[in-house]
Amino acid sequence: MQARVPVILYGSDSNPEVMREKMTKYGPADLQSDLQTIPQISGFIPDARIVWQGQPGHKGGIFVELYKGDDTVGQKAHCTVAFMDQRQLAVMHATAGVTYQAALVSASAGSDARELEALAYVVRDPRNILLRNGRPIPVAWPGEIAEPGAITAEQAINYMLLKSAQVDDAINARELVKLVVEHNNAGRRVLPRSISHRLHKLGLKRAFSYPASESERVGRADFNGLVRPHYGLLRLMEEVVAPLRPDSADFESEVAELITTKGLGRDQAIAQARKNLDIAEKLRERARIELAARLPKRS
Repeated sequence: MQARVPVILYGSDSNPEVMREKMTKYGPADLQSDLQTIPQISGFIPDARIVWQGQPGHKGGIFVELYKGDDTVGQKAHCTVAFMDQRQLAVMHATAGVTYQAALVSASAGSDARELEALAYVVRDPRNILLRNGRPIPVAWPGEIAEPGAITAEQAINYMLLKSAQVDDAINARELVKLVVEHNNAGRRVLPRSISHRLHKLGLKRAFSYPASESERVGRADFNGLVRPHYGLLRLMEEVVAPLRPDSADFESEVAELITTKGLGRDQAIAQARKNLDIAEKLRERARIELAARLPKRS
């Protein structure tokens, strides 16, 4: 069994069903039984909170952020600590790492509140968080006793709609979901952005990035896999992807070999060649290798 790395999950990622869907969607089909096995324990991050983001998502929902600031000293952000092998972490990084920064974060986990350093995906580039009375609004988790001022996702969306007053006053969170789902991909972003713009004008959100130091950064992902944080230059996606992408000659060669060696018909050979030369699989493997080289060695 590969060595496992502790990874902090918060928000929807702490839902086992969401994690199952991620591993199913982005993980190789032949590794699904292994990818679905992720040991988890409850934990918390000291001097931090989980708060609501300051804009509805393009599907009508809302995201959360791990927040740390002067007003969170003495607070605890409850989380899940998942122990992932490098293949699982590569899948995680291919999704969360696109928009979030991977960083080492101190946490406590288990019944004995054991301290550990875990990998967490946190806001590096400034993202907006929702405010009420000038303070970030904490998340109320279903089935748990809410801390003072905490609200649910539906309440957070309704609060945004009430304050922004961009549309009919009768609209609520559930109606917003229906509205955005009815639009195409571009149209889905129009209403959430207009709500966000109005909230900004009203001073009901502010920019925030998690205060991780440079030494705590593990890496940033785009669709190339990981990008080292100290390049000092911009690497375009195509620079890295182009050498991995098969050209037409490579593809036809693979098709011909499958027809010859496997006895497949041309249509079957084309379908199989697309799987064999899948660039996404190469990128996942690239991310896995780079993660393995970059993470601390564990006994």
